[in-house]
Formats: sequence, structure tokens, C-alpha cells
Amino acid sequence: MDKNNVGHILIINNTFATLQGAERIGSAKDVENLEKTFVKLGFKLYRDKSHQDLNKKEMLGLLEDFSTDSAHNNSKCVVVVIMSHGKNGMIITNDNKESLSLHGDVLKLMSNSTEKSTLKKIPKLVIVQACR
Repeated sequence: MDKNNVGHILIINNTFATLQGAERIGSAKDVENLEKTFVKLGFKLYRDKSHQDLNKKEMLGLLEDFSTDSAHNNSKCVVVVIMSHGKNGMIITNDNKESLSLHGDVLKLMSNSTEKSTLKKIPKLVIVQACR
């Protein structure tokens, strides 16, 4: 595989650092390892960085932007990693007030079903690290 322009990786890490007892300790090291590994494989970080501590509106906006970005036109694959707390198939946002549905929000945006999607015919790897 050509390591030039394999595709983009979007990493979202909600640390919950402001919520006593809920902080996801060690997640910064996970992000560092993911960045190193996927960059070695030829992926580019989406918007040149990992994204941290997002609320629902920010997460949905970022996922929608990612799924419709023309930068994927020559991609061989794209990767989305979401690390957060979770419950009952939901991904809890960093403000701990709202959550995203893994199937109804995240996977729908990553699927080929949205009209504006630039991810059609591109393999997608979605990794979620959260409790069910």
C-alpha cells in the first residue's frame, strides 16, 4: 500500500477532566499511540490534530464535516476513533449532559446513505472506546 495519502484519521477524545471521578485517566497516551501508529501507516490527522473534550453540537459538526470533506476524494480508507464514556449504545459528550447515538448519529454519518457524503465507495474503520 502506498503510504502517501492513505486517508485521514479523525480522533475524538473526551477526557471528562472537569468532572471529578469521571476523568478518563491515560486517554492522552492512547491518543498519542493512535497518532503515531496511523501516521506511520500513512494516514493524516484530520485538520492536523486530534480533537478533545467536545459537546454534542461540536461532535456532530465535526463528524458531519469529516463525512462531507472533499479531502477524501483520493483516499484509500478513512478512520474514525471516538474515545469517551458510554451507556446503552450512546456516546456521552464531554459536558456529560447529552449523548450521541452510535448507530443513529455516528454510523449514519459514516455510511453511504447521506447525500453529501464524500465517503462513498471508501472503506471506513470506526473504532469506539466506550462502555456500552
